[in-house]
Amino acid sequence: MTKQLINQSEDQTEKEIAFLEEQRALRIGSRTDDQVIEDVTASLARLGAYFECPDKSMIVEFCSVFKLAFPNMSATEIRAAIRLNEAGKLGDNDDKRIFYGRKFSISSMMAILHAYNDNYRKEMVSVIIARQEAVKLIQDQQERKEKMSDLFEVERQKFLNGEFECTSWKNVKDIWFDIAENEGLIIYKDDKQKRKIWNDAKTFAAAEISKINADARVAGKIGEIITTDFEEKMRLKSIVIARKIAVFRIVIEKEI
Repeated sequence: MTKQLINQSEDQTEKEIAFLEEQRALRIGSRTDDQVIEDVTASLARLGAYFECPDKSMIVEFCSVFKLAFPNMSATEIRAAIRLNEAGKLGDNDDKRIFYGRKFSISSMMAILHAYNDNYRKEMVSVIIARQEAVKLIQDQQERKEKMSDLFEVERQKFLNGEFECTSWKNVKDIWFDIAENEGLIIYKDDKQKRKIWNDAKTFAAAEISKINADARVAGKIGEIITTDFEEKMRLKSIVIARKIAVFRIVIEKEI
């Protein structure tokens, strides 16, 4: 029974979120004054159980206040706010949110809309925005992945066809190691060759870091001197250089 109630609650929340997603597309801030008056009039006319529909002059006055205060709401949300207020879902009720004698009141209606916005709508809209951002993030990641895949294939073909100029391991692109390894082109002659590449990479990495620190000292940029996590940064830089050296010596130079 408890699980059923939880499922019903979740289903209701999803319906409310779907409703607000639809209404955000009909926000009064994007409609003309005449359209807002027409929409609001139609919405108020369906609330006869709560108050008598006001005359046109009051509707026009209310529309002006409503559009200024809540441009992102739709006219249909007026009905939603009234019903949620009557159901006690907008926090503790007060005298400001009552239509006395079934007479429409702009101040009472605005009090209800403020309660609706603060106690209900903001939370639902935050869920909608979070979901939209999550979907966009996934789409962006997929687009980047596809773009990178296309770029990788173009670079792969150029590399395998020898369409490049490379006179030093420093000219080797980072992506070439992955291409060469995927194609089975990185084959070390023996452990001695592998150790030499690694030792040379560490030497070059140490020289690069020393130059970075020396340049920083000369320029007076003390904060840019590499001191923290020195060993780890040295190791990572050595790996990058070792990959480039491996490509240059084994694949390009075909070192024997």
